[in-house]
Amino acid sequence: MPNLHDPFTVPWVAAAQAVMSPTTRAVARLVAALGGAWGLVIVAGITRLFGGRRPTYAMLGAIAHEVPVYVLFTAVVRSERPEGPGVTPFEHVGLASFPSGHVALATVMFGVLARERLVPRWVSVVVPLAVAFARFVMGMHYLADLVGGAALGASVLAVTRRSWPPLQAWLARRSFRFFGAFAALNVAIVAVVVAATGLSPTAFQSLGLTAGIAGGLLADARWGALPDDTTRRRRLLALLGVAPALVVVASDEAAWSGIVLALVAAGTAFWLFFAAGAVARVGRARRA
Repeated sequence: MPNLHDPFTVPWVAAAQAVMSPTTRAVARLVAALGGAWGLVIVAGITRLFGGRRPTYAMLGAIAHEVPVYVLFTAVVRSERPEGPGVTPFEHVGLASFPSGHVALATVMFGVLARERLVPRWVSVVVPLAVAFARFVMGMHYLADLVGGAALGASVLAVTRRSWPPLQAWLARRSFRFFGAFAALNVAIVAVVVAATGLSPTAFQSLGLTAGIAGGLLADARWGALPDDTTRRRRLLALLGVAPALVVVASDEAAWSGIVLALVAAGTAFWLFFAAGAVARVGRARRA
């Protein structure tokens, strides 16, 4: 299919990048990360800490609908990233430009949070728009890519409004062994894909995130139920585990080795999903 180019993106991005300072570049990376893999882990983990399991699983279920469709689109619509005078992409990504996966993921995540009444409706609009703007000035997408990502995310939200409740009921009847086998299968698939596509730092990061999410969710399901007296303070203390991830996100990830990215990704994911329960249990043990 033809590339979905437009005459506005290159000059606008070039003009924006010409006036960006190191600080604004770091801010752009952080905002864009809300729609990336790091954002998924941090937003889902914070949702687990403060919102509970139900909205967290609803979010992950919606993302499970979105990812295969996104991968299919990138395989069919081979649109290239913006290129032109004055445009320097912040990242080098092997996937096609259309649709924007960051915008789609942000739309899904914050759309679910709004549907679960954990954030105001306007947040589910403003955050994807901010992510879209950040990815645009980073030189990662044409305008059509951003619109396509928003449309994909909105479509997933519409579908999961009906499909998730019966699927959730079916999953509730499955055993812990079922989820353990499913998690191991996902980690194995990602490991095979990483080995087949090259052991790049980004690939190691993806493997670490997958392993951390899988391990954290399993640990949370088995041992991490939050006691009723868990305080907001202890939940906030659990967020300290996000600090290493924020350092990586705000910097150039290419400067980090694959092993470091994998360890930070796995540790952050596991900690966020399991930390609140662990911190609460430590506090209860001390009082006893």
